[in-house]
Amino acid sequence: MSYTEYRPSLDLEPFVDCFWSSSGTALQSRHIVVPDNRVDIIFSLEENQKRAFFSGPMTRPFETSNLRIFAVRFFLQASFHLFQIPLSEFTDQSVDISDFMDNSKWVTEMMDSLDGDKKRIEFWENYLRKKNLKNDPKTTAIKVLLEKENSVAEIGGILNLSRQQVRRVFLKHTGLNPKTFQKIQRFQNLRRWVNQFGNQGDWSELGHNFNYYDQSHFAHDIKSLTTKTPTSYFSN
Repeated sequence: MSYTEYRPSLDLEPFVDCFWSSSGTALQSRHIVVPDNRVDIIFSLEENQKRAFFSGPMTRPFETSNLRIFAVRFFLQASFHLFQIPLSEFTDQSVDISDFMDNSKWVTEMMDSLDGDKKRIEFWENYLRKKNLKNDPKTTAIKVLLEKENSVAEIGGILNLSRQQVRRVFLKHTGLNPKTFQKIQRFQNLRRWVNQFGNQGDWSELGHNFNYYDQSHFAHDIKSLTTKTPTSYFSN
């Protein structure tokens, strides 16, 4: 399967993680998608399988088999501002974009008619600039502190919010509770490290370096997010 990511223009980097496209045969295209603290608007461009859907915040892995795709991958809080719908309504769901985009038919037709990823990216960047995207400052602050492994209680103290307020604000704008966000972020940090430096085989030390409590915690989290053991997942 062919898979390509494209970086957004500088002014859109706070909102768009990347644009991406993929293609392959029916056998090649079947693969497991793991949670990544992102959301996607996905356009299936294969003849007889054309559709456009929103893939919401994920807490568990799922298998997909789309053959020819173009997609926009957003950071969580940016998509809340774009659609003005609590992301908690879309957690672990894929819904047709016509459910919440008034101009979805036109957007879908444009994705189908434009020739190549470059023109599709130009379309989306122009479209998003007109939306005057903004990130909620409170949610952004919570996200930054969660990425630093602060607890909800610590974040509440720093931002002068109760623990319930921290959870409520974050869930509304990202579709994930803080604990789940940290679990996925920890795994993604580990994944990037292994992809860059390789697997040295010492899972105990590696797990400790990425803030897993112990070997059991490490193995349980990896299995819940990938369906595989650490050795099986990272060997691929």
